[in-house]
Amino acid sequence: MANMGGDAVSRAIVRVLLGVLACWSVALHAQVSGQVSTPLVSAPVEGERLSDWLLRQPNDPRAYPTGLNWQVPSERYAQAGRKRDLLVWLAVSETVPPTSRENLARMINALPVTGRVPVPLADPRWLQAHPKEDPVLHYDHALTLPHRPSTVSVLTHDGKRCTLPHRLGSEARDYLKACQPDSIDRVDRAWVVQPDGTVRNFGIARWNAQAQDEAAPGALIWAPARDSGWSPQFSTLLAEFLSTQGFDAILSAAALTSVDPASAVM
Repeated sequence: MANMGGDAVSRAIVRVLLGVLACWSVALHAQVSGQVSTPLVSAPVEGERLSDWLLRQPNDPRAYPTGLNWQVPSERYAQAGRKRDLLVWLAVSETVPPTSRENLARMINALPVTGRVPVPLADPRWLQAHPKEDPVLHYDHALTLPHRPSTVSVLTHDGKRCTLPHRLGSEARDYLKACQPDSIDRVDRAWVVQPDGTVRNFGIARWNAQAQDEAAPGALIWAPARDSGWSPQFSTLLAEFLSTQGFDAILSAAALTSVDPASAVM
């Protein structure tokens, strides 16, 4: 009887270890492939500060505060207007090939109007020390704290997604050169949508190169060639709309065709 009991315990331990190994394998695959694991979603308490909400969340080493997604319903009306303006521009433009316009229109149609508001720094102690930057939350707000991604994506000028491993210290031009080497010498500016919802617009050609922040994990880069037909005004509007999406929405957008990079990021 003692041996039978010991065997049962051993089998239970093996099952637990196999379960742990399976979870570890899934997490590792998601990290390597760039897939986004399930984020933490938690409703706020009416009237609490964002710093309080952050401190209430369970400690998770995978959490990525830089990608915090704070959604406010009152912001959706203006964002819906941007989405409409983009779709109208794509419908009437005669400067961009139809296939490129159709690809972008399909992506934009599929993305939701979120009401996302950028958070300058999602550090609870910093927010407490800067109360003007520490917003008051309400019951109808939505907050999502994602897990740290391992990739950066390029949205090509013909409306396709190219996803690469994030490389510390790399700038927009490095990712563009890996994804679209044939057009890199015709690209003058890049719009970088950082995972915190901020947008940066940099000159990246030899004649107008500007100092820039590196693309953080989860960033999205849009940098059409000067002869592709996309205007700077459209590019700015597109980047602003994409900044209202979490990076997971771009990674999982079924409406986007994925293409492999031509080379690794150097």
